[in-house]
Amino acid sequence: EFTARVLEEMDFEKEAENMKLFAELYHYKRGKSKDVQAVVPELVQELSSRRVIIMEWLEGTKLTDICLSCDDRQSEIDENLALIRKAIEMTLSQLLTTGILHSDPHTANLLKITTPEGKTELGYLDFGLVSAVPQRFQDGIVCATCQLVFARNIEAVADLCVGLGLLSEEKLKDQKERKRFIEALEAALDEALIWPKDSKGRSTDIPRVRFDKALAALSRLIANF
Repeated sequence: EFTARVLEEMDFEKEAENMKLFAELYHYKRGKSKDVQAVVPELVQELSSRRVIIMEWLEGTKLTDICLSCDDRQSEIDENLALIRKAIEMTLSQLLTTGILHSDPHTANLLKITTPEGKTELGYLDFGLVSAVPQRFQDGIVCATCQLVFARNIEAVADLCVGLGLLSEEKLKDQKERKRFIEALEAALDEALIWPKDSKGRSTDIPRVRFDKALAALSRLIANF
């Protein structure tokens, strides 16, 4: 799998197609998406090939770059956090709406950019890993979210993990393994989600996701199952 993904990233004709498709959906000037948009570099098609890709240079800064000695540090933090929130909304749109997912959105591939119009925008780089999310997987994510948020049904979420291909059916057929997985899943969700409570201590609202905890919790699930 690792070798296949490395070779895929080195196929610049494929990356060029990925970039054109992503721009068609999400470019802030002409993308089809009406909910979220971003800056996508323009491809120089006539100078690109399987071995080299030429694109527009995007001038920007990482979302993690903060001038700690600047007087307006807080405004910069607020501005970067707004772009991080937008990056999360972009990923959700890719997962659940268009099914075209930029699979490598780390800090070097997401930029804060000032457009020629003077607007601060989120910019995307590196389209070597863009995946097509099957409709079955999209539906499964929605179902799992509904089962979790509205029914609090961890058992159903566990079963959906099999339907999504995240876990083998044989593993959940083993009652000891099923019990172990459900306990681990419940612990991970308890760590990653904060449920608002009413005056009587009952959880009554949609939970808030603690993204700083979610990644570690999911990593432990992946490593163990």
